[in-house]
Amino acid sequence: MAGGSGTVEFGSPVGEIIEALAKDFATIPLLDWGGVALNINAVTRLVPPAFASGRARFRTVNPIAVKSEVTRAPDGSRRGGTWVLPGETGFDVALSHSLHRKAETFDCGSASLEAITWIGPQRSFSVVGHGTTTSGPVRWGKKTGAAVEVDVSGAPAALQALWSCGIGGATSAGFGWVRS
Repeated sequence: MAGGSGTVEFGSPVGEIIEALAKDFATIPLLDWGGVALNINAVTRLVPPAFASGRARFRTVNPIAVKSEVTRAPDGSRRGGTWVLPGETGFDVALSHSLHRKAETFDCGSASLEAITWIGPQRSFSVVGHGTTTSGPVRWGKKTGAAVEVDVSGAPAALQALWSCGIGGATSAGFGWVRS
């Protein structure tokens, strides 16, 4: 940010990943992030809330979209897996499945969607793929989503993991970043 300061957050429910990033970022004064020069002034680890009650209200600061569940046809082929936006039919089912799957992946208990309490305006973002061609970066196209606020229940460790990694799809690209 020219003439100002800003914060970039990286998250993961796997502490070793965050510790490694923090260690590396602390040793370099400048980070080239996709052609943007970021001066690193400080590195701070954010500790997720305790969620001792087993309930959380998550509000995403970035848009969220999820894929509908992939089904298998009798011949074994896969069908489905289309992007579902907040407010569209099936979004609640797809998000519920996504929350459960993420909590299960990190082996930290279960999580359930209780309610969708707010949906922000839809926004579209260009998403860049990996690699380049002679004409520049490989582009995957646009990804559309909307910020949401949801009530979630589950094991405190599961809620901490969701808070740390984000909810919905494409969280590794920064979608669905949560701040409760």
